[in-house]
Amino acid sequence: MFRKPDYPGIKPPWGTLNAVNLNTGDVACKIPLGGFAELAAKGHPNTGTQLFGGGIVTAGGLVFIGASQDEKFSAVDKIRERFFGNTNSLAAVMRRRRHTRPVENSM
Repeated sequence: MFRKPDYPGIKPPWGTLNAVNLNTGDVACKIPLGGFAELAAKGHPNTGTQLFGGGIVTAGGLVFIGASQDEKFSAVDKIRERFFGNTNSLAAVMRRRRHTRPVENSM
């Protein structure tokens, strides 16, 4: 079920990055991931969006993920449960610029 213009018909957050304690099964951390600029402009930040994949974790505890519907690449500190920020993904930038980079044959 979706409301116009294509927002899920349930209460936000609509997409979250979750950390689960594997010893207890408890949710240790839940951070909204992604958002809609038009809703943030109306005072509704941190709505999250539908997610399409997973992230990677560094040895230092940083999580990098680029799976949100808003095409942002995000960084999260898993130890401090702190959202560092996000930027446009390379795919989003390339699509907006309608630019492709030719692949050179190295052989």
